[in-house]
Amino acid sequence: PGVGQIAMAAWIFTFFVFQISSLSALVSTVVTIAAAYLIGFAHLTPLMLVMGALIFWKHRENIQRLWRGEEPTTGWSKK
Repeated sequence: PGVGQIAMAAWIFTFFVFQISSLSALVSTVVTIAAAYLIGFAHLTPLMLVMGALIFWKHRENIQRLWRGEEPTTGWSKK
């Protein structure tokens, strides 16, 4: 539960700051792996790294759009 709560908090925080779902997923992935390792699930690190790599692979087009500044946001900003 602790790792799940940290992952969820990372996703929500990133989403509300940047309003980009794919960025939130990527940040949450990295935070989840680090949190699991630090909390005491180091034995799962290899599996989580593989899963994280797959998530980044599936988001490769989103990552390219993020680098170019073209990834769409939710548009919830008050600008």
